[in-house]
Amino acid sequence: MSAALFRVCLPGGDLESTTRFYSYLLQDDGERPAPGVHQYRLGTTLLAFHDATAEEPVGPSAAPLYLAMEEPLDLLQQRVRTLNPDHVGEIQRMAGGETGFFVVDPAGNRIALVDGVMQQAPRLREDATAGAILSMLSLQKDFLNEVKGGNLSRVRELVLMDSDLPALRDAAGISAIMHAAYKHQPHVALFLAERAGAIDFWEACALGQTERVAAWLDANPEAANQPSPDGFLPLGLACYFGHYPCVDLLLNRGADVNAASQNARQLYPLHSACGHREGPIAHKIAHRLVLAGADVHAVQQGGYSALHQAADRGDAALVALLLQSGARADAPADNGRTPLSLAAAWGHGAVIELLQSASESLAAA
Repeated sequence: MSAALFRVCLPGGDLESTTRFYSYLLQDDGERPAPGVHQYRLGTTLLAFHDATAEEPVGPSAAPLYLAMEEPLDLLQQRVRTLNPDHVGEIQRMAGGETGFFVVDPAGNRIALVDGVMQQAPRLREDATAGAILSMLSLQKDFLNEVKGGNLSRVRELVLMDSDLPALRDAAGISAIMHAAYKHQPHVALFLAERAGAIDFWEACALGQTERVAAWLDANPEAANQPSPDGFLPLGLACYFGHYPCVDLLLNRGADVNAASQNARQLYPLHSACGHREGPIAHKIAHRLVLAGADVHAVQQGGYSALHQAADRGDAALVALLLQSGARADAPADNGRTPLSLAAAWGHGAVIELLQSASESLAAA
């Protein structure tokens, strides 16, 4: 014999106010099967409220009702606060292992809204078959591809199948969070960071979570110059992803402004800053690095300087800053390309004028 939960019925107090609350919370009008009952279909279960004002007072439900929600918890919490701002708790790890928060409805019932993505998928046993292992590897590969592609809805679906996926790392030790960040998918990276629970120091730098970075440095001051599994330094990550407060913190905590990444790319923080997509942020961070003593002549793999990068992207403000800081407009990369030739190739008129003027000044000196 099998059984399934069919309906949960709670006292509704003033049924109309309770209905308004849950219709907004669940984004569903529900249904009124009888004059004193209003209910909502949650999967195969009905959540029903009855008009308790027409009966002997029984008070609210003593035990909380747990609802699994697909909406991100932080957004859900903000929305619920518009309903009942004085009775919304903080997001926390609950006794059953779920992540969620409590809210009190108009009838006084205590509701726990938990992360629907936290549902556990079956784990592979130690004696798992080859087919099961291949299936797991295929799932992980699919997951990383969707992460890199920024397909958040599909990433959510896969996490529902295996809640360990947010903490997945590839064979090189690079986490799914960092893959999302490198592919400029911040919405996916933040989703995975929330689901993974604990994130590491380099992930915190890449996501700009300055408080976590500070806490980590309080406990491990030497971490300011420790490379990530793929060789990038904390300061370089914070620069590349445009997190000025984190950059400032790392510099103040002893990060070496002239240390290159410990991988083939040999990126210096100034290169990373110039690689950020938003010009004003790149300029602000580059200026902070220059003030901290960044070497504007340092070259990355291929002999490219920060000025090469700024000229190639056509950022006149960044080019002017680097020139004023002593960068040479005529410095060639290993392939002979100069900042001026890169700017000319893309037709960056304002940058071309700046570099030509700087080159003429060098020639006249």
